[in-house]
Amino acid sequence: NDAFEDNLKLYFESKRKDLDILLTSTIPTQKNLMKTILWLNSSILAFTITLLGKQVGIIFLSIPFIFSFISIFHILFSLTDGRAKSFGTIPLENIKKIPQNKNERIQALYDMNTCIDIAFKNNSLIIKKRANKIGLATKYTIVSVTSIFFAIVFYVNIYLMKGG
Repeated sequence: NDAFEDNLKLYFESKRKDLDILLTSTIPTQKNLMKTILWLNSSILAFTITLLGKQVGIIFLSIPFIFSFISIFHILFSLTDGRAKSFGTIPLENIKKIPQNKNERIQALYDMNTCIDIAFKNNSLIIKKRANKIGLATKYTIVSVTSIFFAIVFYVNIYLMKGG
């Protein structure tokens, strides 16, 4: 009985550390990455709109504009995935309902481990959903940046070929 209780404690500590890593490192890192992608694509949108005012043809700017807009959409949509995080705490009412007998400590540890497992799975799912959307947004951003480069090269070549 004591060994089982000790094993439950070890499991709880291990899973709690894993959950802490998700909550304090992985999720905030994803948010920072999302902010970076959002700022980069906002800058690209502003750049393309500014170039439209400089008489640069819309054909050169449509691809970066569209892909940056799609990227921003994916990032904003991914923000809705992580609004509700799970922290793995057992409600106090549940602790009060545990029968008071020789197995009460084991039952409490078991219930705590169940809550931690549920929280870990829920947060992992949030991370996975966000990762997929961040991956798509990153691909669209790469296409947008690359297309800006090629648009500038083509525009300069066409402009210079016309004689300036």
